[in-house]
Amino acid sequence: MAFAGEQASRGCELTPRRFRRLLWLSLAVPATLVLIMASVVAFEVRQLRQALQWVDHSDTVVAETRSTMRQIVDAETGLRGYLITGRQEFLEPWRESSATPAQFAKIEKMVSDNPPQKQRFIATYENFQQWLNYSREMIRLRDTHGDYMDFERNLEGKRLMDSIRNGVATAINVEQALRNTRLERAAQLDADFDFSLVGLSLALATTLTLFSRFQLRHLAEEFDSALRRAEEKATMERQRKRWFSTLLRSVGDAVIATNSEGQITFMNPAAEVATGWSEAEAKTLLLQEVFRIVNAETRESVENPVDKVRRLETVVGLANHTILIRKDGSEINIDDSGAPIRDVDGKIIGIILVFRDITSQYELERALRTTEKLALAGRITASVAHEINNPLDTVGNLLHLIQSDTDETRRSEYAALASLELKRVNHVTRSMLSLYREARSPVPVDLKDVVNSALTLLESQIRNKEAQVTCNLPTNSTVEGFPAELRQVFTNLLYNSLDAISQGGTILIECTTPDTEKVVCVAIADNGHGIAKENLPRLFQPLFTTKGLDGTGLGLWVCKGIMEKHGGSIEAKSGDTTGSAGATFTIILPRRFPDRRITSTAAEAA
Repeated sequence: MAFAGEQASRGCELTPRRFRRLLWLSLAVPATLVLIMASVVAFEVRQLRQALQWVDHSDTVVAETRSTMRQIVDAETGLRGYLITGRQEFLEPWRESSATPAQFAKIEKMVSDNPPQKQRFIATYENFQQWLNYSREMIRLRDTHGDYMDFERNLEGKRLMDSIRNGVATAINVEQALRNTRLERAAQLDADFDFSLVGLSLALATTLTLFSRFQLRHLAEEFDSALRRAEEKATMERQRKRWFSTLLRSVGDAVIATNSEGQITFMNPAAEVATGWSEAEAKTLLLQEVFRIVNAETRESVENPVDKVRRLETVVGLANHTILIRKDGSEINIDDSGAPIRDVDGKIIGIILVFRDITSQYELERALRTTEKLALAGRITASVAHEINNPLDTVGNLLHLIQSDTDETRRSEYAALASLELKRVNHVTRSMLSLYREARSPVPVDLKDVVNSALTLLESQIRNKEAQVTCNLPTNSTVEGFPAELRQVFTNLLYNSLDAISQGGTILIECTTPDTEKVVCVAIADNGHGIAKENLPRLFQPLFTTKGLDGTGLGLWVCKGIMEKHGGSIEAKSGDTTGSAGATFTIILPRRFPDRRITSTAAEAA
């Protein structure tokens, strides 16, 4: 008996082959039942949809018929007005009735499935053609001063229009009756569908319940083997956890992990070096105590990455120009990203932060920006010197005339001219100095003054190119920002436009204010050689230039950085809507200088 029981136990053991069979049945039987139910439901839904489509078809036919009739009535009214007054404007609806034959053709096509209805529309259309011939004859009589008021003729027109009205009314009534019949069929199909859905659902639920009960009895035998598999899986999970820990400690980037409350649970050696804290010291501390970050420009605290990840529930990155204050008070520039750690249910149970020291990269970028500013200064120095030298020569000549002339009137005139030339020198030098005089914080900046200042610096190049520069900037083009940086952007773009145009070319500077009035858009367009299509994606990359040895490849990259700092953007387009050559650079600036903390968070969330 014991041997028989052991054999029975072995017979009930769930072998891999038997497990696959049970699994296949567990999937195939419900899937087959659901497929049958879905097929029945799909068939009934298709019938219901077709019935509703026919109802919509009838509505469309009625609507098109009524619209056509309105046009015919308008044409008749216009004809009557013209016959009474003789004024051509009354014939406008009559002339527009030339589209009516196309509408009749459309309606006939729509009712092609209903020959009697189609014949009604054909007869109505023939009456309409007769009325059109009649109306042309009446217009001719009116124009040639014939007897257009003849009673019999007018009675004939009335009879034709009555025939049209009766034909249209009959067609509409027939179509509406057909619509009601179709609507009743759709309602019946809807009721049948509800009945079928309930019946099929009950049948499916009963079948699945019985089948599930049968399957559970067999799956109970799997319990012991499932426990063994779970133990094996737990062992593998522990091994994988140790492998991941070793991997994270070996990577070159700094890695910090926290729990859902923001307490540090892990730091790799790179993170210890970057923060100055050891893992033992930092464990159980809040992230903001160890990972202290501020904005490099405003020195204001940056939002805690833990709070940001929990708020956005996605991978986030820090804003540009972020500084990490290490344990000893020293500072490094960093670039980082944070990501949520989720459990099997998708709930956030921690945050992992990966960052690296980019101080050398940051210093290199700052040096490149300085290089570009010096290069821009070098490009315009010669023209500025020329602009200053000419007025000074004139002042010297005027001073000589003042000393040698005894006429007080002429001496006063010479002095006034000398004063104007000195003002011109003063204006040029102020524009040159303002290119580098930086404000400590954002201030109101009139873009019109900025553009005029840039044009003053480039006056010699404009004159040498004989360029036609048109500037359309309104008085309300004021934004908050750093004047010297914005002046550098416009000077760079205008200099590029002057390089691109040929002798006697044109440059257009226009300002638009969108409906929101929260931003200002300034477009600088030229009719130069344009930008090659393959160069557009690389235009704002550092060290990319199409000028060979004459270009640094930093100008547009710096312009883009300045725009991003101001919360704005810069876009480039080659050619115009007519296919002509040329390029357009569009600057979009917000009226208010953005709060760096809010801006960085919003930008990264987007």
